[in-house]
Amino acid sequence: MSFRILPLANSPEHAEGVAARAYALWGRLIHEDTGMSAAEFTEVIRSRAVTDRVPLTLIALAGDELAGSISLKQREDGTDPALSPWIGGLLVDAAWRGHGLGAALLREAETVAATLGYAALYLSCEPAVEPFYARSGWTLIRRTLSCGDDVALMQKRLA
Repeated sequence: MSFRILPLANSPEHAEGVAARAYALWGRLIHEDTGMSAAEFTEVIRSRAVTDRVPLTLIALAGDELAGSISLKQREDGTDPALSPWIGGLLVDAAWRGHGLGAALLREAETVAATLGYAALYLSCEPAVEPFYARSGWTLIRRTLSCGDDVALMQKRLA
């Protein structure tokens, strides 16, 4: 199975698919944190169809089909505002899990952030997926509560 990773800016027709998948998974939290509807969130994703600044979104395509996505964003609500930028919205469709797509999306986001001049990246994740990020070189900063859930705040220094 092969896939290619590219900026959403190169294939903006996939913005609605990215937004729909993310909102289906995290819509309750997005709405609680920001008050955004699904339609408003779709506009946020559309605004990330850029290549020269954060926030931006990368997508993975299998042929012409959306297989996954990841975003770089300036901040993570409810966390330290001094930490920036953040990984957000790493999503891999079920059919593509276990094929290395998540790790490939993460590596590409790290590369893009380094190219844009960032020395480090941050993310928050549920404890169940912390080992995935640790295998990719991410280190735990601390554990905290976010939206009532236990999360790990993690960091990766970029080359």
